[in-house]
Amino acid sequence: MARTLHADLTTGATAEARDVLEHFRNGTRYREAALDNPPPVTETHEILQAYFALLWSFERILIGRRSLTKQQHWNDTASAVAFLDDLLAWHLKCWVERWPTIRAALKASDRVPDLRDHDSLSSFCALADEVTGPSEHTALLRTLIRQESGTRASI
Repeated sequence: MARTLHADLTTGATAEARDVLEHFRNGTRYREAALDNPPPVTETHEILQAYFALLWSFERILIGRRSLTKQQHWNDTASAVAFLDDLLAWHLKCWVERWPTIRAALKASDRVPDLRDHDSLSSFCALADEVTGPSEHTALLRTLIRQESGTRASI
């Protein structure tokens, strides 16, 4: 299961999503919009699909990891969890650092200002905290979620 969860993050559609988000973050494939020239809708759609594809991959990994963790008392899975955590750690450290920048660029008024990602983003933060420990980056993301939830509730 640990190898399958890792493969989900590093191959296929998820690997393509990671590539799209890296190009978006670096500005190497997707351009910033100008006031008189908004980004193409198809471009925003591609980035949005990649955004959620990667978040959902992390969510699947969280669910699989928790399944392995809960089996530890009757089916010694501690070594599988440790193996999975070792495979995931650097990925999570990198992506949790990148996520606020990617998210801010995607939430720009000319892209997706009302990005409804709180549940998936919370799962991503939970996975990062469980594997690599709490960080300033997950704290920032959780703060953004709380602020936006409060704003949305008052509208």
